[in-house]
Parts: sequence; structure tokens; C-alpha cells
Amino acid sequence: MHAVKIRRLLLATVAVVAISLIVYGGHQLWQRWHYTHNPHPTIAKTIVTHSTSTPDETPNKDTCDDFSVPAWQPRKVIIPSIGVNSCIERVGIDQNHAVAVPTSIYLAGWFTGSALPGQPGVSLIDGHVLGRYNDAIFKDLKNLRAGDTITIQLGDKSLKQFTVQTTSTYPVAQVPVEMLKQLPGVQNQLTLITCGGTFDPHTITYDHRVIVRASLE
Repeated sequence: MHAVKIRRLLLATVAVVAISLIVYGGHQLWQRWHYTHNPHPTIAKTIVTHSTSTPDETPNKDTCDDFSVPAWQPRKVIIPSIGVNSCIERVGIDQNHAVAVPTSIYLAGWFTGSALPGQPGVSLIDGHVLGRYNDAIFKDLKNLRAGDTITIQLGDKSLKQFTVQTTSTYPVAQVPVEMLKQLPGVQNQLTLITCGGTFDPHTITYDHRVIVRASLE
């Protein structure tokens, strides 16, 4: 009788564990579907001032094709060597007193506190490196090399061509100084930035940043 009770207890334990795994797996699948299948992916029309650790991961090509901005503002960033061709949101300063990040892993963000692309000064564009489930727009930013081309399409569909000068990686503590630093002799600079290094689960971010600096052709 004792052996029968033990066997029943073991079977009940296995059943509970199995049900728990099924529920957990179902929840994970639902989360993945939720983040990657938004039925109405959008591109922010106003300046983004809140950064989220769970940006949308739904492909938004159709939304991007229909996206419009004023003639003088950046609309798209195109980097053939790493397969980037995506729209640009406007981003400001977020709730953490840092430059906000785009609302989707497939979008870039032009910092409105920086110069317009092609104008004198430094124009800063940021983007995600990875999402929770998929690679993001700047996954391969670290692979850009001097001489690579970056194209910014403006709202009137005119193009500004830039040539990469440097690709560097900095600890997060150095980023406030390096982010808007202008290269000597470069009057019209485009700077791209994304996360790099090691992910820190405590701060929910990476410990380095990849910064690419390019000059107007």
C-alpha cells in the first residue's frame, strides 16, 4: 500500500510539472507572437521621449513605404553593406535623461537635439542592436569600415550621401562625451550609435556602445 501511495504521488508530481511546462511554453509562445505580430505596426509621428525595453518586433515595411516627414527631415537610412533600409523616427530625451530609442527594432531614430543630416555639425541617429526575439536594424553596425556608404533620404526624397570614417566601441561611461564628438576637419558629420559589448541583466542594457562616424560626400 505504501508503494502504491508513493507511485501515485510521483505520478501526480510529474503531471503537475508537465502542466506547468505546457503553460509556461504557451505563455512564451504567446509573448513571442505578441511582440512580432502587431496587426498595426506604427511609426511615431511625434518625437519619442519614452524608451522601452520591449520595442515592437513586427516587420513594418508597408508602414515604412507610406511614411512621410517634412521635406527637410530625415525619412530613411540606407546602408547597403549591412543590409539596412529603414525609416527614421524623431527621438528626444527620455525618462532616463538619455537619448530615446526607436519604438521598433526595425526603425532608426534621429535625435532632434542634433543637426539635420547634411547640415553643419553632428547629426545623431540611433537604433537597436537586438530585440527579444529578432535581430534589430543595427545588428551589424560594428562591421562598418572606413569607405562604406551611408545614405540618408530626406522627406522630399532627396539623398545625402556619407562615407564612413571611423567605427569605434566605447564603455557606456564615455558615451556622453563621444556621442556628439566631431571629427577634425569634418564639417557635416553623421554619427550612428547602437549597443555593444555585454548585456547586463541588472541594468537591462549593454555595457558598451558602437559609434560610427561618417562625413558628407
